[in-house]
Amino acid sequence: QPVYVGDVATAIMAMVEDPDSYKGQTVELAGPADYSRAEIAEFVNDVTKQKKDPVVLPKEAMSAIAWLVECLNCPYLTVDEVELMDEDIRLVEGKEGVLTFADFPQIERLTPIDEIAFQYLHRYRSGGHFVYAAGYH
Repeated sequence: QPVYVGDVATAIMAMVEDPDSYKGQTVELAGPADYSRAEIAEFVNDVTKQKKDPVVLPKEAMSAIAWLVECLNCPYLTVDEVELMDEDIRLVEGKEGVLTFADFPQIERLTPIDEIAFQYLHRYRSGGHFVYAAGYH
C-alpha cells in the first residue's frame, strides 16, 4: 500500500506537536490503495514509457541470488528482503489500539500514487522531462 511521504510527514508532525496524545500508541500508516508488485511494475513502466517486463523468479532462486549479493558493500537485495517480498503486508483497519491515518484530523485526504508518482518517475523516461516539451529536441 504505497503511501505518500508528505502524508506520513503530516502524521509525524501531529505527533511531535501533541506528544501526550500519541504517547505509547502504535501507528500503522498505509496509502489509500493496495497494489501487487506486478501492478506497481506496470504502473512504473507506463509512467516512464519503458518496456521492461518484470522477471518472475521462484522464492528459492531469489533467496540464492540474495545470499550471493548480500556480501557486496552495497547489496541491492538481501535474504530478509526476499522473505518480506513473500509476505502479504496490508493494513488491517480497526485493530484495537492501533492508530491509522483516520486518527489524524490534520489529514483530510490521502494522496493517491497516480497523483504524485509522475513528479518522481518522469526523469527516468528516455530524454527525461524534455521529451514532451516543444523546442527541446
